[in-house]
Amino acid sequence: MECPEQFLSKVLQRLTRAGLIVSHRGKAGGFELRDTRRQTTTVLEVVEVIEGPLRLNLCLESANSCERQHWCPAHAVWAEGQAALVKILRSATIASLAHQTPAARLSLEGVPVWK
Repeated sequence: MECPEQFLSKVLQRLTRAGLIVSHRGKAGGFELRDTRRQTTTVLEVVEVIEGPLRLNLCLESANSCERQHWCPAHAVWAEGQAALVKILRSATIASLAHQTPAARLSLEGVPVWK
C-alpha cells in the first residue's frame, strides 16, 4: 500500500484494540482477522475504528448538535447521504472484498459493486 510504517502500525494497533484483528509476535508473527469475525467484519467497522464515528457534516453528530437542523433545507440532504453511506459500508464485508476479482469489482458504469 506504500504507506508509512508508523501510520500502518497505529492503524493495526487500533484494529487490535477494537478486537477486529489479532496480532502474533515473533519471527513468524503478523496480523490476521479474528476467526470469529472473519466473515462478518464490515468496512464501516474498520473505518469507524480508525476514523471515529462517521459524519458527513457536523450537524449530524447528535440530535442537538445544530440549532438550524429543524429549518435548514440542506439538513435532510446530509442525513440522507449519511444513511446511504452507512448502509453501503455496512453491507461490504472484508471477506467479500477479499474474494472479488478485479473484473467483478466494477459494474458497467465503473462504480464499485458490493455483494
